[in-house]
Amino acid sequence: MSATSHRPNDLGLPYIDLAERKPDPMAVDLAPGDYALKHQILPMSIEGGVLTCAIGSPDSLQALDDLGILLDRPIQAVLADPQAIRDRIEERFLEEILSQMP
Repeated sequence: MSATSHRPNDLGLPYIDLAERKPDPMAVDLAPGDYALKHQILPMSIEGGVLTCAIGSPDSLQALDDLGILLDRPIQAVLADPQAIRDRIEERFLEEILSQMP
């Protein structure tokens, strides 16, 4: 099975397995850590100027649109396991966020 599949979902979005596909550090660095953590958005890759981000639920779609406006670039959504997204975001951003706290 490839890292991207077409599991059925209500949104018609491709599904990625975060155990098989790792986020590109350049993509991850585009999103503010606190924003990614709050909205459970994990930037995955940049292709042709489009930032692909993993989300765990449709609740993150508005925040994803807002991120596109913030970054002034088109965003493509893919679905992934919400717990895997949370784990990856925390691995990458939690230390950075905690270091900025007084």
